[in-house]
Amino acid sequence: MAIERFYVKGSAGLASPRSVDGTVSGVSLTLDYEKGLFISGALGYRAQENVRLEAEVSYAKLGLESVSGNGVAVDLSGDWDLVSFTASGFFDINTNNSVTPYIGGGAGLIYWDRGVVTASLNGTSVTIAGDDGTEVTAFAEAGVSIALDSKFELVPSYRFQWADTGSSGIDDDTIHIFKVGLQVGL
Repeated sequence: MAIERFYVKGSAGLASPRSVDGTVSGVSLTLDYEKGLFISGALGYRAQENVRLEAEVSYAKLGLESVSGNGVAVDLSGDWDLVSFTASGFFDINTNNSVTPYIGGGAGLIYWDRGVVTASLNGTSVTIAGDDGTEVTAFAEAGVSIALDSKFELVPSYRFQWADTGSSGIDDDTIHIFKVGLQVGL
């Protein structure tokens, strides 16, 4: 485990959003997204040997795939950008070797920007204006820190992130994130 109290961490990986179910005007709908890129940067502080605190900024770029309901599927084309600002806490499980599992979570705000969307059905296309907003977000994360030396750690992890975007009968958004980071002691 790195002994420095302060560190920076950069991560990159895959964001896999869960399909969103809901009801709009009495019609049950399912919205499907495409997987996309996830990147993040964090500043961390080791408060105790096993407790770390982090402030993080992250970005995910996803695509819209389709919306379906009542036996009809409409193809969608458009981007969905997410920028999160979170504070988090992690507990490192001391194993007395170079591999340290950890668990933790965090909360903050997420800004989302859905660009112009094109909906296509049977050769007919309709363009829908973009939209954006800021919501509350929270996540749980588990991973391992692999010490490469006293300053550098390789950090593969899994994150489950929730965003309070539920409105008008549509469920909140959740995303599975698989990432690998490099943590550097300062």
